[in-house]
Amino acid sequence: MVGRVADSPPPGSTLLWPAGQRSSILWSMRREPSREPPREARLPFRLSAPIQIRFRDTDAMVHVNNAVYLTYLEVARTAYWHRLFDIRSYNEIDFIVARAEVDFLAPVFVHDQGEIWIRVSEIGRKSFRFAYELLANGKLAARAETVQVMYDYATSSSKPLSDAQRQTILAFEEPGSVRLRSKAPG
Repeated sequence: MVGRVADSPPPGSTLLWPAGQRSSILWSMRREPSREPPREARLPFRLSAPIQIRFRDTDAMVHVNNAVYLTYLEVARTAYWHRLFDIRSYNEIDFIVARAEVDFLAPVFVHDQGEIWIRVSEIGRKSFRFAYELLANGKLAARAETVQVMYDYATSSSKPLSDAQRQTILAFEEPGSVRLRSKAPG
């Protein structure tokens, strides 16, 4: 258990704040190193990225601040695009995030082992959706979804997802796991 408030240290614990600096003392339990969950437990997700949870990610409640989760999603998006399209520069990422939604299921603490799973759940003509699962020590801590719109920076306008991009995504994702929008406006 991490982030437990106690009057005295539980056996095998480490003091995170010196006594007197907070009204209560926060103790962190030592735990076994995290193990990656079995692949079948994360289907239809096929790609994950490790998340280094930093002290600066936390807030006065001693857990990761809700705004930081959007940065974790960005790490996963970048890993996905690198993996599928072998990009060498951020200038090669030709989409923008139009919408983000996060469901916070459990707190994440600075000493947790973070991992974020990502997949494309839906593809339209000019946009697509990423679905995410954030794990802390192998347990689900948050679910999220973002909508990306393909974007032409030279004309400052949206553009269609290329056939090559669409086919690469569909070939990578678990068969049947991506919803295709046919005549959708974006």
